[in-house]
Amino acid sequence: MKIIYFFLFVVFPFVGFSQEYKIPKIPFDVTSKKGNEYIELFGLKDTTALIVHMGLSRHSVFGLESDYVVYLSNGKVKRYKVSWQTNKVLVRKKKRIRIKKSKLQKYWEFLNKCIVEGKLPIDKEQLKTTGEKANTLKQAISGGQTSYLGFYQGKKQMEYSSFIPSMFISEEYSGHKEKQKLVDVMTGFENLFE
Repeated sequence: MKIIYFFLFVVFPFVGFSQEYKIPKIPFDVTSKKGNEYIELFGLKDTTALIVHMGLSRHSVFGLESDYVVYLSNGKVKRYKVSWQTNKVLVRKKKRIRIKKSKLQKYWEFLNKCIVEGKLPIDKEQLKTTGEKANTLKQAISGGQTSYLGFYQGKKQMEYSSFIPSMFISEEYSGHKEKQKLVDVMTGFENLFE
């Protein structure tokens, strides 16, 4: 009788409710010749890990931070914050940020949602903001930020960037739908960080 209770209350819930997390197939568009620098930066043994990089940049400012989410093949997720700081010499500092076990499933669900809902890939040409009106706006807001989003797995990668995408989305400027996809993915990850 004790064996039956053991299976009902210990083994069955563990097996029945455990979730297998698997990195979805990402539609990468570039293969790097030099490999994946983030494997070494984060000291990863899993060379097939999926690394998501997000950041904002102002060209004249140092000390900005980037966020990284690392999806491992064993179902774990790691998060890092990397900052560039300068004190006569440019130094890169990294910090690991713990993810609560209760949030682990949300990280996987969001990654899969991006693929299923067609948020990835994003048309890079549509992220460019060109034309006379765009150039005038860029010059008027020279201190604006550029949003960066990158996905890396092994030697495969895809990288996106857009200058103040939210402003051009509200104007329904050329490429605003692709800019909205970029903002949606970045906002989704930022919501997980809270």
